[in-house]
Amino acid sequence: MAAFGVWRVPPHPSATVEGVRLRIMQPNLPQDAKFNPRNRDAIMRRYLALSAAPGQDGRGPAEVTHFIWPESAFPFLLHRDPAALAQISALLSPGSVLITGAARMEPPLPGESDGRFFNAIQVIDGQGTIIGSYDKVHLVPFGEYVPQFLETLIRGARAS
Repeated sequence: MAAFGVWRVPPHPSATVEGVRLRIMQPNLPQDAKFNPRNRDAIMRRYLALSAAPGQDGRGPAEVTHFIWPESAFPFLLHRDPAALAQISALLSPGSVLITGAARMEPPLPGESDGRFFNAIQVIDGQGTIIGSYDKVHLVPFGEYVPQFLETLIRGARAS
């Protein structure tokens, strides 16, 4: 398998698209820290600092067209946090965008008490506006949801 991989994949794969400069940020946060709302400010500072630092090529954030942050990047609902969107707006140059994963919530439907949550990818422009959003269709069992039969068992056990 390794020999086939070496043969199949070139040693330095690269693709260029004219006028596109990506900056992919990996914050290396512990899993338990990523989902704790108390870490909101520290996480935003880390994301912004990593994104604003000069890249390996010495270029600054003003030369980046697309910033890419990880899935489930925020321990809060980004679309409901104008302060976070303003911080992102301050990072972005005119014409650049941030592509990031974020939880998204729709208001409850008539007759429901809870809103529905989605694991989404969102695109934010230099004005701090979410200009695009796509909800993940197939969630990962046990990672992104608890299967219905197990949730029913858990609720039954709690009730007794």
